[in-house]
Amino acid sequence: MAIRYMILLSRQGKVRLAKWFTTLSPKDKAKIIKDVSQLVLARRTRMCNFIEYKDTKIVYRRYASLFFIAATDPTDNELLTLEIVHRYVEQMDKYYGNVCELDIIFNFQKAYFILDELLLAGELQESSKKNVLRVIGAQDGLEEMEYLPLPDFDVATNALNFSTPDCHIIGGCDLYTTKAAGKDKKLYKDIENSLESQYESLVRLSASLSPPCQVLESDDGRTNEHGGKRKKRSLTMDPPEIDLSRASPFGPLSQITARRTFAYLIATLNASHPDYDFSHTLRPTDFRREPSLRRIMHNVDSTLQNLRPRPTTLYLAPPTLSNSMPVANSFGNEVWSPRMWSLIDKEMGLRQCDKYAYVPDEDPFDGDEGSIWTLNESKQSPVYTAGQELERGIHGIFGKRCGVHHGWHQDASSIVVGTLDAYVQTYGDLENTPTLLEDGFWLCTKGSKVQILGQNERGALYGAFEYLSMLAQGNMTEVAYASNPNAPVRWTNEWDNMDGSIERGFAGNSIFFADGGIVGNLTRAAEYARLLSSIRINAVVVNNVNANSTLLSPENLAGLARIADVFRPYGVQVGISLYFSSPSSAVSGRANLTTFDPLDDTVISWWGNVTEDIYQRIPDFAGYLVKANSEGQPGPLTYNRTLAQGANLFAERLKPHGGIVMFRAFVYDNTINETNWYNDRANAAVDFFKPLDGQFDDNVIVQIKYGPIDFQVREPASPLFVNIPNTNTAIELQITQEYLGQQCHLLYWAPLWKLILDTDLRADHQTSYVKDIVSGQRFDRPLGGYAGVSNVGMNDTWLGSHLSMSNLYAFGRLAWDPSQSEVQVLQDWIRLTFGLDTSVTDTITQMSMESWPAYENYSGNLGIQTLNDILYTHYGPNPQTLDGNGWGQWTRADGFSIGMDRTVSNGTGFAGQYPEEVAQMYEDIVTTPDNYLLWFHHVNYTHVLKSGATVIQDFYDQHYAGAQTAQTFVSAWKSLEGKIDDERYTDQLFRQVYQAGHSIIWRDAIANYYRNLSGIPDESGRVSHYPSRIEAENMTLDGYKTYAVSPFEVASNYTAIVTTSNTTAGTASAILDFDSGTYDIAVNYYDMYGGASQYSLMVNNETLGEWTANEKPYIASQAAPRILGHTPSIYVDGHSAIRITFSNVTFNKGDMLKITGTPDGNEPAPLDYISVLQPGEID
Repeated sequence: MAIRYMILLSRQGKVRLAKWFTTLSPKDKAKIIKDVSQLVLARRTRMCNFIEYKDTKIVYRRYASLFFIAATDPTDNELLTLEIVHRYVEQMDKYYGNVCELDIIFNFQKAYFILDELLLAGELQESSKKNVLRVIGAQDGLEEMEYLPLPDFDVATNALNFSTPDCHIIGGCDLYTTKAAGKDKKLYKDIENSLESQYESLVRLSASLSPPCQVLESDDGRTNEHGGKRKKRSLTMDPPEIDLSRASPFGPLSQITARRTFAYLIATLNASHPDYDFSHTLRPTDFRREPSLRRIMHNVDSTLQNLRPRPTTLYLAPPTLSNSMPVANSFGNEVWSPRMWSLIDKEMGLRQCDKYAYVPDEDPFDGDEGSIWTLNESKQSPVYTAGQELERGIHGIFGKRCGVHHGWHQDASSIVVGTLDAYVQTYGDLENTPTLLEDGFWLCTKGSKVQILGQNERGALYGAFEYLSMLAQGNMTEVAYASNPNAPVRWTNEWDNMDGSIERGFAGNSIFFADGGIVGNLTRAAEYARLLSSIRINAVVVNNVNANSTLLSPENLAGLARIADVFRPYGVQVGISLYFSSPSSAVSGRANLTTFDPLDDTVISWWGNVTEDIYQRIPDFAGYLVKANSEGQPGPLTYNRTLAQGANLFAERLKPHGGIVMFRAFVYDNTINETNWYNDRANAAVDFFKPLDGQFDDNVIVQIKYGPIDFQVREPASPLFVNIPNTNTAIELQITQEYLGQQCHLLYWAPLWKLILDTDLRADHQTSYVKDIVSGQRFDRPLGGYAGVSNVGMNDTWLGSHLSMSNLYAFGRLAWDPSQSEVQVLQDWIRLTFGLDTSVTDTITQMSMESWPAYENYSGNLGIQTLNDILYTHYGPNPQTLDGNGWGQWTRADGFSIGMDRTVSNGTGFAGQYPEEVAQMYEDIVTTPDNYLLWFHHVNYTHVLKSGATVIQDFYDQHYAGAQTAQTFVSAWKSLEGKIDDERYTDQLFRQVYQAGHSIIWRDAIANYYRNLSGIPDESGRVSHYPSRIEAENMTLDGYKTYAVSPFEVASNYTAIVTTSNTTAGTASAILDFDSGTYDIAVNYYDMYGGASQYSLMVNNETLGEWTANEKPYIASQAAPRILGHTPSIYVDGHSAIRITFSNVTFNKGDMLKITGTPDGNEPAPLDYISVLQPGEID
């Protein structure tokens, strides 16, 4: 049978499709359509679906609003024709998804494609619906608008990206197909269907950022979708209506070709700028047709020639709220030249192209009453900065440029930012005046305007950042609320040294100091102030607590004033740490005394002169941080004066200026004897400070570390918080990961901080949360707050790792409001840093929330403290360093038992420093939580926990579990490939792979140490049993020798191998005694400071890989790209231990494996073992 033609007809008689399989004149076709339409539309619903028409038989059927009509020969089977028609409808329904008339109107070409696949010359050619859909899907693939990667265009793009001393030049040369991608079909339909409606939407969007206008309504005579009369809305500031018949840069918009060109250009912009959606603009006037190719070439050539001094590294994208930092990339040395035009012309024939420029108005609201009004125009004012940040942020988020104006505006513009007092003076009282504390702000987005009002200028800036944070996270809800800080003091401490190094800093050198003075270029310091202001930090102590008195020289104070100047626009104040004995330290430009006794008149005068000098240079100076009589530092105890007298020395000098003293409670004797069962460093803070309660001046704050020891992976809240109720207190948290992986191990601090802050210390049997004590609320103190040891550096990531920045963000958020959820804080940071992809948010949330438990599990559980090397780097495993010295971080581990007895009844009495209810809980081993067991009690290894496991078995189990969790971070991060920019993805993957390997080193070191010490084996047979390993000392060695590693537990079999000399390579070989197959091969070696050994791994003389240990030597604490920033080690130990893995290696049993190590400098190419693992297996 043969179908002669097929027609799709609407109920109104409109032809939606006409396909002719025989040759007919246009006149005949028109006649057939007219006659057949009348015949079909006149028939009733229950009539037969077959009609005789001239020499054909008409078969039709109605589906929804369409009639499907087919004409066949009179002798053909009507039912078969009807089945073909039905099959056609099924195909379209499957393709469009519940096909409707509009789908065919706006995608009519697809209806033809499906019919062509179904029928060929009127004959059924494909009866399989699956095959038809497959072919149509392939057709769609050909039609996708896609980026075409061309090497020549990469060269041109390379030449368009470079840096100048003043700016970054960002360009691109891309080629896209000009056909509709699936995601652009809706865009095209919108343009075809309602260009005017879309334009009116844009006008409404513009109005929301402009002064309010009167809206008039009139009846336009048409009905709305609910059957009522539609109202025509017009603004008193009438927007220009789109005239579809007028000429655009593409021709009259009434023509489909012009609208298609318009859509192609918008789609091209969307494709080349994925962070911004241009489709909502829909303004033809944003484009300009360029008539002259020669003019384009001349303009580009001259501009680039004038701008580019030399090729260099640049930022690919300007900083926005959705990036923690700009993404850096190194381009090649291509320079723009006539050759580039030749490369482009070769691919696309420039003379045959239509050429358009995207030239939107620089400020769509220029000439309006203004969209952002700031109530202070001084460039040093945080209110002025708030206006600049709002303009910058709105442009970064929406692509809109909003004019910033200053002063009074009669009609109250759409965004007003300033202090509450300035607003009231300018506009009058608010309807409901909010209660604002110092630094608090009011944010209201209801109605046609946004109010951002601070209690002070700093608060207004905080409010501006809050508003931008909402917008960047896609939160457009109307809000009206006041936000006040939990505590007035929210400081960071930077342990920067005058030479530019940073104590416990893992992200490069200081942004403040170099070569004994303040750096000349403070751009980075200003950027840091901006970052801190966005998280509501109000002061920074810029130098190390182990201070250098040379900072107090007049020359350096002048430099300090320069730092304060770049901080001031962001509302961030400067503070400094003091060296207590500075008066007798021969400070340049100062009198040199013979004493630093805090009660000596000459000393008092000396500090008075220094303080006056500082305030003359820095009127908003924040105050002093003092570390005294701690870890060898001088202090008032040197002269038998009290710590309070030492603190008050500075407080009295600062008080007239409004400054404060942060006096650290980190005071203890680091020479105490462990053999005395009752000695305990944890007691020191209460012992020193409790007798002085009430003796500190009101502008002194005692700064207390969160736990009694020193930033350990788990400590109970310090009892000092509740022992000095008549003294101002602040909590000291560590943002840098001194003991917890040094930014080379993922660790999100906030859950630990929340545990401490939410601890109820039950003073006087009343609720006494730590967060309420340090805020001053619990004991009605005037001051209190938070100090975070940050230690940012020159590394692009600020802290040394992209994910570590979540900790700085969380510190600021929790210092402002400690009641917030650590998960919510984290997810806000993820969205602001990596965008709004929920899979990215969910993945990083899971990794981060698991990171602290994982690190605790493989570095020391049950409250034993972090079992790293406290005498050297504070980084890798070395549990034996915690005992046998005077530093007091003891575990009292021996062959039978472990833990500190801190009970009152039998131990050091530390538990008794807490109020009664808490003390009783910790005094009794039954009520002590297992995760604090070894902190408070000394028990046998065989003591049974509440879980049913023994202490030693729990050690084994948890250390294996923690390392196992660290392995999952690698696969989790890999799932984000393509969802995060390559730079950050690759850098963090490098760190997660490193952590996965180093966690195994931690696991083995701790488990083997206590296995050896206790003599109790692992019930699961894992510890000291590694069947997948080939120990290096058991291989055939040539140029290598065995080496006894210290501490022994950081080598798999207690020994490693090193080259016999530092100038000759060594080889280690072994027969692979594993079943033939595909494996992962892991090599554990040591990456020591002072050398860059080279290694190669081979199987049967086929090289699997070559690598260099560290590739570059460490430079101070600089964390160069792909270089781990942890404190380095010159030894073969747990700090330098590292692993590299080669995946999917296929070999046969009996093959020869060989590793070659070439020493460099002081590094003798050390090796520990090789593991041969099933893919994904952990040894």
